[in-house]
Formats: sequence, C-alpha cells, structure tokens
Amino acid sequence: MDYRLSPKAELDLDNIWLYVARESGSIEIASRLVELITYQFFLLARNPYLGCARDDEFGAGKRSIPVKGYLIVYRVETARC
Repeated sequence: MDYRLSPKAELDLDNIWLYVARESGSIEIASRLVELITYQFFLLARNPYLGCARDDEFGAGKRSIPVKGYLIVYRVETARC
C-alpha cells in the first residue's frame, strides 16, 4: 500500500523542518525529525489501522498516531483496481 500527502501536509512538514531548524540551530536535528515523521508514513501504509480511530475529533474515517510531539492525522483509503 502507498501513501499520499495532501498539499497542506507537505507544507506542514516544510514548516516543521524550518521551525525545528531555527529553534534548535541544527539542520541535522530538523532533518532527522522530518525523516522520523516520514518513516511513520511508510509504517502506516503497511499497517493502516495502527493509529487510533479519531472520528469524533477529526471526522469520519480519520485516524491518528503521535510522533515526537506531533500528530499525524490520516485516513485509510480502499485499494483501487
């Protein structure tokens, strides 16, 4: 199974990297955090129901998983033929 990021999610990752790089003064720390978050996308693609159902907070079919103080919110799509 693959994953797709919305344009907003891509922008969020860029903003997380920029914020962490500025606050920590380290490009390496920012890059490692974004890599860790991105790794979770691959993990969730292989195990889509790993995260908690969050229908009440984020809408029907939404799930989430925390990563180092950030929250990945996603939905599972059925495979298309």
